[in-house]
Amino acid sequence: MRSYYSHLEQVKDTLALNESKPVFRASAIFPAIHRKRIHTRLIFLSYWLLKRSLQEITCLVTLRCQEGRVVHRTMETINDPRSYRVELVDLIISCGLDVDNIFVGSLEIEFFSSKPLVYPFPAVTVNYYGPDCSTFVHTAQRIYNDYEDMMTNSQQHVPEAGFNIHVNPNTEPLIGLINGPVDDHQVSLDFEFINSDNEVLKHEFILGALAPYETQMIYPARELDLNTFLQGRVGTMKVSFDIPWIFPRLIVGNVRDKPISMSITHSYYDCSAATQKSDYWITPEEGWYSAALSVPVQVKGEEKRTNIYFYPIYTPSDFTLDLHIYDRKGNLVYKREEVVAVQSSVGEYYCLSLNEILGDIDTSNYEDLSAHLIAKTNKNHKIPARVKISVDICHDEGLPCNICTNLVPFNPEWKNKERTFRWLPLLADQKRCSVWILNNSLKVEHNEETQAILSFYRESDTRTIVREVFIPANGYLVIRPDEDDELTDFLQDTIGWVTVDIANPYVTTYYLAENPSGNIGGDHGY
Repeated sequence: MRSYYSHLEQVKDTLALNESKPVFRASAIFPAIHRKRIHTRLIFLSYWLLKRSLQEITCLVTLRCQEGRVVHRTMETINDPRSYRVELVDLIISCGLDVDNIFVGSLEIEFFSSKPLVYPFPAVTVNYYGPDCSTFVHTAQRIYNDYEDMMTNSQQHVPEAGFNIHVNPNTEPLIGLINGPVDDHQVSLDFEFINSDNEVLKHEFILGALAPYETQMIYPARELDLNTFLQGRVGTMKVSFDIPWIFPRLIVGNVRDKPISMSITHSYYDCSAATQKSDYWITPEEGWYSAALSVPVQVKGEEKRTNIYFYPIYTPSDFTLDLHIYDRKGNLVYKREEVVAVQSSVGEYYCLSLNEILGDIDTSNYEDLSAHLIAKTNKNHKIPARVKISVDICHDEGLPCNICTNLVPFNPEWKNKERTFRWLPLLADQKRCSVWILNNSLKVEHNEETQAILSFYRESDTRTIVREVFIPANGYLVIRPDEDDELTDFLQDTIGWVTVDIANPYVTTYYLAENPSGNIGGDHGY
């Protein structure tokens, strides 16, 4: 784990970074799963051409079997600003494997450029999908570029955590782990499971020797009785391991047998032992919040819920969270102070049910709302640099999305930033997909309507749709292609992307896919 300050230095000082150590390779590696009713694909926008003004980059895709052997490799030059997709089933057919058989392995995608790419991790989304689910998450694990890259991003070894697990006769958690490029003998995982009563169960799982690039799909509920431990309720876990040459962020989630479906997210740092000065954030200037974040809230239908999860992984500090609820036009619908009190020394796993809170007010006139979470420190405490939460938008009948995200801390260098660039996919081949753009801020008196330029891209060609929109202060915009005739005709039931050029550096974005089965996929935008 590198410090958040170190991460911001990379974000802030692009020129200095590239002069000291240019990044010409960006990569990601994902578990590849092909089985009955579950398929895998990678999707991305050629954003380097739009954001970095690069003329072209080269994309190399490598498919490996579970044992780590290369079974297929393909290369493509990318020089058009459009949507791109890599389907695992196409690669399986190309290398002569039987599509009727189960395949488990890995998909590595690498991007190379003659000009600096700035970040060694690319904005690529993995999408596991089938008739009964569509679940997705952005780049998680990757193979380090070189020794310097590995040492820079391994300043501290901490457990991976910050996600939910569900266990019952029909559902179990899974972890996708891909070994690095060297033999690693006697690999073990130390698990720490935590239930809703904050009880802890520890377990060591021995993987043994792993071959280079070997993929392991781990199902911990098959090793011990998690069903009894969790008592039929949602739980969480921490996992510790040490495998060289991999960025240790993992694809994690839950799988269900009937209907066959998945829900994934990525793991996150356990910062509970991170107590250096750089693990805390600066005191905000007057008129600004310490940290805040806006999230979507589903309120239409009794079967839908939005939950916010807090984990026992924070740098030691005491702080509280206020809650402001807004409608699409930015009108304040509900306000409550100190809705959550976080005492890191206690290490509590906690769920904030927004639907229960909103039960006191009439929401019948709203299909959705937004929740603005505002962090405030208690006396003699500073806000942790990382306050990770999960957003569960869920349906009674399915698996929730479990979006991994962070409260955004006040950054004085953003005050005068005139515009920011975001992008996210439109999964228009899925039923009931949506994109959310939320115009909130860390400014206490945020009352400015924000202009945004939206550009839509598709796979088939470089044609775009461009729209100018204005989003009220504290309001939000929801785009649903199935309710938009122009986008329906443009995307033709395929995957597209939208870029957001907006005059607010604190804007937050999300994208969702709601399956008729009740399974909901979701992630934050780039």
